Parts: sequence; structure tokens; C-alpha cells
Amino acid sequence: MNCGTKKSLLCGILTLMFFFAQYSAGAGEKLSVQNIETSLASEGFNNITVSVTNPGIVKIKGDVSLLYDKDRIFEIVSQFPGVKGISNQIVVSTVELPDSVIKANILSELQYIYTIRNPNEIHVVVSDGDVHLTGTVDYYREKLMAATVVSWQQGVLGCVNDIQVIPSNKLYTDQNIEKMVTEVLKNRYSIERNIKVNVSGGVITLTGPVSSLWAKDEIEKDIHRLVGVKKINNDLAVM
Repeated sequence: MNCGTKKSLLCGILTLMFFFAQYSAGAGEKLSVQNIETSLASEGFNNITVSVTNPGIVKIKGDVSLLYDKDRIFEIVSQFPGVKGISNQIVVSTVELPDSVIKANILSELQYIYTIRNPNEIHVVVSDGDVHLTGTVDYYREKLMAATVVSWQQGVLGCVNDIQVIPSNKLYTDQNIEKMVTEVLKNRYSIERNIKVNVSGGVITLTGPVSSLWAKDEIEKDIHRLVGVKKINNDLAVM
């Protein structure tokens, strides 16, 4: 075999390798999108379109009738391995209601949620369908539940949850801060099952594996919102 033939053969092999790599990458992306759409469809979200805009960045589009559905779709997509960010372009197409009615509905329902110990400590402001929550609760799960109550309501387009978690003095210990952190992980990051939490003097150290950089960053942000936390050593490893 002469040099020219060898060179042509090598070029041909490299070209085939390039196209195979491109095909494999496209197939992997298509499969990932298909898996996400199948998972969403299994929960009744059939009209949501999914695309991958950049490596690890997923764009979701469509219409839903409640803010709860938009939040749930985000939660489902965020749990897929390899998802590092989500461009959430889902539109909430809900019934139009006066802000005063939306507020009254939220305040009324908060009274019936047994997991919220002092609903009167939660303050609600509604402006053009967007809800702003402030006030204080003892536990992080109460903060999450208040936002969930908002998301159930007709007329709600969005929610900003600025409720502060301020445990009473008898709960304000390293042991109970650890319990609150554990609640955050259980309620928001259920697939991250191997995270270890250590609390000493209000300083939290997180170790163990997580599925994505997004999870690592979001976990730290959520824990920083807990009152009593002085510092976080985020030693989580992205696997």
C-alpha cells in the first residue's frame, strides 16, 4: 500500500469517526429528551416540549393551568442525571381572579394545613396574580408547604417565598439545625440520598456525592436561607 493510499484511508477512517461521534451525541441527546418527555407524560403533562440547548441545559415549554404544575414539571426534569440547568418557559394559563380573592383563598387554606403551626405569622401580598410571602415559621417544611398552598390556587401566576425559618430558642440548637437541613434535603432533593450533614456551632459541613453541579449549588442556597446557619462548607462532589 503506497503513502497516498494510506493517507486517503486514514482520512476516511477519521471522517467516519467524526460522523459516528456526531451521530452518537445526537442520539444521546434525543434519547435524553425522549426519556424526560416520557416521564412528564406519565404524570399527565403531555403538551410539554423539551429540548437541550447546551450541554446539561434543558429548555421546557408549554402551558399549564396551575403554578403547581409548572413547579412539578421543573422538579421532575431537575431530577434527571446530567441536568445542570433548566430554562423554564412554561406559561401558567389560569383563571383570572381579583388579587383580593386570590389573597383571601390563600389565607383561608393556610388555616386548614395542620403542618403549618402558626399560619397567622405568614403574610401574603398579591399583585396582578403574583404572590409574595413573608413572615416567619419554625420549620423549613412549613415554608415549603405555604408555597405549595399558593401554587394550588386559581389565578396565581408566580410566587416569591421570602418566609424566614426562625426556630424558637428551645429549638435553636445544632441538633435541630441538622434536622431542618435534613428536611430540606428530603423535601427538595430526594434523589440525592448519600449526602452527609454535620453541624457544629452553627457551621454546616456537607459531604458525599450529588448528581449535578446544579444540585450542589441549589442545596447550598436553600440551606443558607435557614436562620441560625453561620457558615456552610460545601464539600459535595459532583459524580
